[in-house]
Amino acid sequence: MKTCRKVTRQPPTSSYLKASNLGHIPQQIVWNSQKRGVQATPVIAAYSSQECSVCHYTDRKNRPDQRTFRCQVCGFEAHADTNGSLNISRRIGDTQLRACKDRTAIKAVLMQRHEAWKQQQASEHNRPVKRRKRGTSSSSLTSL
Repeated sequence: MKTCRKVTRQPPTSSYLKASNLGHIPQQIVWNSQKRGVQATPVIAAYSSQECSVCHYTDRKNRPDQRTFRCQVCGFEAHADTNGSLNISRRIGDTQLRACKDRTAIKAVLMQRHEAWKQQQASEHNRPVKRRKRGTSSSSLTSL
């Protein structure tokens, strides 16, 4: 004789997310900020956890784990939340990012900023260093 047991099937995770209705959160943020007398500013957060706050290089490899941010290009290292919060705070009022229609455009803007940073670094390293003539010291120049 076979025994049958009742098999219950759990709904997929997406059903839980739909049932939770997260669409009300932006309105709650606005209401809460007005209640407290502070300003809530919407910001484009795409790639903020992958972007280096120093050189703007954006890559998944900059996040070796959940807690650490380490830039593959400039070597900047920080706690991932600190780096991400710096990026988000700098994006307030950023009209260039706000004009982007999708994530591909956002990534293109961030990579343009990285290229500009690289050019700036190259020009700073190519500046001639002012050197004194041999045989003169700073004390002998002031006595003249």
